[in-house]
Amino acid sequence: MKDVAGGVRDQYHHAVDIVPTVLDCAAVEPPQTVRGHVQAPLPGVSMRYTFTAPDAPSARRTQLYQMAGRRAIYHDGWKAVAADGSDRWELYHVSADRSEIRNVAATYPEKVAELASRWEAEAAAGRDALAREGPEMPELLTGSWPPRRGRAAGRARDLDAAAARKAPVSVVAPAGASVSPDASPG
Repeated sequence: MKDVAGGVRDQYHHAVDIVPTVLDCAAVEPPQTVRGHVQAPLPGVSMRYTFTAPDAPSARRTQLYQMAGRRAIYHDGWKAVAADGSDRWELYHVSADRSEIRNVAATYPEKVAELASRWEAEAAAGRDALAREGPEMPELLTGSWPPRRGRAAGRARDLDAAAARKAPVSVVAPAGASVSPDASPG
């Protein structure tokens, strides 16, 4: 691997590809079950192939984004971005414009329509999968926010979390928070 150390790769990947890459490099298979609960497959793809094949085509062709009132889709070197609820999409040819400086939507209206349609189809498929397979949306947080216990903002806080079902649940908590998995709704 020393012969490829420090090299630059042009394949498109996303943050969800990091864990599959680490597991692949460590030759570790993700567990199929944890404490008797079937685990969903990891959403990412390994980037390990790029280590020895710097010019290989990207294994990730499509990625959806939705955050902070905006939605986007990357597909085969193009990225379309729109505000949630808007039909007005920006378009970037990220293969040629990595920093997404030039909105080329007016030049390529057919590509905008293609990516907008793909976003709708992919997003609908994702919503359908969630509806079929879970996770259920239990009420996770109980009590008031900020929690009654704890110190000023930016310091350690306690956060009580309770699941309305017995399946494993992930909870995102502020840095320094302690999470009580045994908390009961109240």
